[in-house]
Amino acid sequence: MALLEIKNLTVLRESETGQKTLVSAISLHLPPGAKLAICGESGSGKTMLCRALVRLLPRGFRLTGEIRLESGRFSGKIDHADQQVLEFIRGRIIGFVFQDTPASLNPVLKCGRQLSDVIATTQTLSRTELATALEDLLVSVGFENPRRIMDAFPFELSGGMQQRVALAMALAGKPEILIVDEPSTALDAIARRDLIDLLNRRCQETGLSVIIVTHDLLNVHKFADHLLVMYAGEAIESGPAANLIEAPHHPYTQLLTAAWRALLNNQPFSPNAPEFTQNVPGCGCRFVTRCPNRRKVCLEESPPMTVSAGGRCFHCHFPSK
Repeated sequence: MALLEIKNLTVLRESETGQKTLVSAISLHLPPGAKLAICGESGSGKTMLCRALVRLLPRGFRLTGEIRLESGRFSGKIDHADQQVLEFIRGRIIGFVFQDTPASLNPVLKCGRQLSDVIATTQTLSRTELATALEDLLVSVGFENPRRIMDAFPFELSGGMQQRVALAMALAGKPEILIVDEPSTALDAIARRDLIDLLNRRCQETGLSVIIVTHDLLNVHKFADHLLVMYAGEAIESGPAANLIEAPHHPYTQLLTAAWRALLNNQPFSPNAPEFTQNVPGCGCRFVTRCPNRRKVCLEESPPMTVSAGGRCFHCHFPSK
């Protein structure tokens, strides 16, 4: 049974010049304890998809499709849930670590106060119980001196420490699903490794399901068991992470993995692809202007969804087998 299931989820932006599709008809299911990575270049719709899951869309945006939760604390559709239901779900069932960690922390409040405020929204604790809960929470995300962290302002901490405080805030309500948006941004290699190790431990110890949004395929390789690749708002390929990275079918995924391997081996990489130009939906493949395999049919027909062995799915007229 899926803890989270979405069907044909589409995010639209309404403006004076018309309507634009930012995320196009994405379907997926997330079982308990799953580790899903969402990859793709900037502007591919990764963050917008995750924000849609908790209905945190900017003004002028709307969604269509279905979002369904089946947890021990809530069962039902949330794609058009009222504000009371959403306030219950956010933090308690779905936790969210935002990409810009410093901006998600209040610079004029100490970290302990911010964590206390989050815990107070989901639990009723005495002062002694709250102090213990705060220390336990900070220890669980890797802090050896939790009292010092509680007494610090966010700007007094390093980027990696701020990331762990934000993670502690997202975990304070004991959610069943955690969404982590670009966790390696502005972190050094050691901090990135520690964060991925921490997420792996939480999954193993608590059965937490994690959705990680990232540009870094090394994070995917070390953490995720399933990978969804997005391009121009569309899910172009998905499947078991290890298999997809080793043998991608879609030309775009091939370029991503080739760039990653070149970086690991300190080699130059030139994809020889023009700049992204989005096609009108329904008028061909969205990757056609950059694809080395393109043919006439790619300009005229949107590629169908193909399901191959091992749960691999992709949209491409001429994939690599």
